[in-house]
Amino acid sequence: MSLKHLVVVVPGIGGSNLVDGKERRVWGHDLGALAMAPFRAEELAIDNPLVPAGLLRVSGALPWTGVASYGRLIAKLKRRLQLSNDDVSAVGPQGVLNPAASLVEFGYDFRQPMADSAGRLRAVINSVRGNRRVIVVGHSMGGLVARWWWGVLGGHRVCDGLVTVGTPHRGAPKALDWLVNGVSLGLGPVGAASRHLLTDASQVLQGWPSVYELLPRYRVIKSEAGILYPHEWEGAGDWFRDRAGVAYRTHLELETACVAATEESPQSAFMAFYATGHGTLSSAFVDRDGRLRVSKDDPDWFDTKGWKGGDGTVPSLSATPVERESVNERTWSPEHHLAMADSDRAVAYVAQFEQDGKGNVRGGSDEDEAWIGLDYDVVRVETSTALGLRLNGAEVDDGVVPQVILKAEPGDGGDRPADAMRLEVAQTADGGWEAGLPGLPPGSYRFTVSLDHVPGVDRVETSSLIGVVEA
Repeated sequence: MSLKHLVVVVPGIGGSNLVDGKERRVWGHDLGALAMAPFRAEELAIDNPLVPAGLLRVSGALPWTGVASYGRLIAKLKRRLQLSNDDVSAVGPQGVLNPAASLVEFGYDFRQPMADSAGRLRAVINSVRGNRRVIVVGHSMGGLVARWWWGVLGGHRVCDGLVTVGTPHRGAPKALDWLVNGVSLGLGPVGAASRHLLTDASQVLQGWPSVYELLPRYRVIKSEAGILYPHEWEGAGDWFRDRAGVAYRTHLELETACVAATEESPQSAFMAFYATGHGTLSSAFVDRDGRLRVSKDDPDWFDTKGWKGGDGTVPSLSATPVERESVNERTWSPEHHLAMADSDRAVAYVAQFEQDGKGNVRGGSDEDEAWIGLDYDVVRVETSTALGLRLNGAEVDDGVVPQVILKAEPGDGGDRPADAMRLEVAQTADGGWEAGLPGLPPGSYRFTVSLDHVPGVDRVETSSLIGVVEA
């Protein structure tokens, strides 16, 4: 069934397939295939020309972090909007494979500046839109690309709805940690030990303009000199401060353009989906030795309005743009960052635009239900660790313990266990729980957490992805 709108999905960092000049996949999987390409960091260096070729259909794991897949999101949109396979098309190296499609999967070179990717997004939309109005759904960094198209490039004039899901509109301290300290597998001794094993990946990331645009747009570093923006910290080298300064000014340009666009096109709806309650890098400080440390503590120099933590990657205070203050332009969602890529709430919101009346196309910021917060990092292969769990919005009796089931994601390759496994769970002193994760082969795994006997709702459940990497 054709839609009256053109719906475009823009993925996050790592969510697009990339191929070289010979159409050999360097990152991702072949269109229609499921096995992930072997990863070699040097092939993703910024000076190696690559071309986007569709979205990831299965979850993947870079050597230092998990990346979302978009097969579930596309499937949910198809069901909700009653679309056939012919109504969905990817953007390949030669353009949109089916220009008449109602749902377009926009892949892009996630190494490049958002302005470059947004320019390509504009060209794709203009080539297939015809007389249709547009709905754009951007996950994570894809929301920044979409917002640049909307505000700077004039997309607001043809857009009925811009939907961002887990987007770091004000940046993410994880990017600060990667660029200054190098990529690692989490915090603490394990993270420190992994940094020297990931030197190649760190050097590659330092060349990506896109990662600098993910730096916190807010004062994030606590130091003897005061509370600083990343580009103001003199402890970093000139190479970092210069690039961080360019990224900061890019965000100022984006915000100015979006203010003007909102005034010109007030009928163009905006909605940011965000999460709270998950362990999320949110602040940074300079230790007595002059080294930068990132922390999952909320910055105490801001009023975070009770929005503790974030979605595991994006702090809740970053998930809405500076120029957007209305509670009707943000909606809470309970998922962890990777699982938000196919958020049921975002899918339902998009579907509202195909209804005859749009009076209910709005949101709210109150977390009005119980949900399970998660705290975990990428795991090194064959290394035992723990998943942190916490019930938010309700309380249960002592002794009530959640059930955690882990299963390998299909199609990710590798010699991984085929059967689901139940993890051992123990209560912690602070009222949460820890689920013991055994040493596992590399790849992507989905875990489901369910908790019974929760007052008012009886059962609370959540699901997310974790990457096990070789480092």
